[in-house]
Amino acid sequence: MDQDTFLKLLVAQLKYQDPSNPADATQFLSETAQFTVVQKLEALSALDQQVLDATRVQAAAGLIGKQVTYTDASGTARSGTVTGTTVGSTPTLTIDGTDVPLENVTAVGTVSGAAAG
Repeated sequence: MDQDTFLKLLVAQLKYQDPSNPADATQFLSETAQFTVVQKLEALSALDQQVLDATRVQAAAGLIGKQVTYTDASGTARSGTVTGTTVGSTPTLTIDGTDVPLENVTAVGTVSGAAAG
């Protein structure tokens, strides 16, 4: 429910209330306060997502030139050097010519026992 819908409902509620038994003003204040809290939580959630996206992009960029171990599409552990990255909410690393989602990276640096890719 967005702000316009909330205000329309509030106006309709006021318009169609029983004049001999008007609604409690405290109830309207409470509903308005609750709606404001929901709006602020949604804004905070969106801001948190932006911070998370920026952190992922920064992490991906920081891996350029580093040796990483990752899990490929078949579930096999592979290693290689990160040569580039694409940015967005889900960054992708270019590892020895292969595009790998950042979340598939399992280790950074030389890792013993990792299969060479």
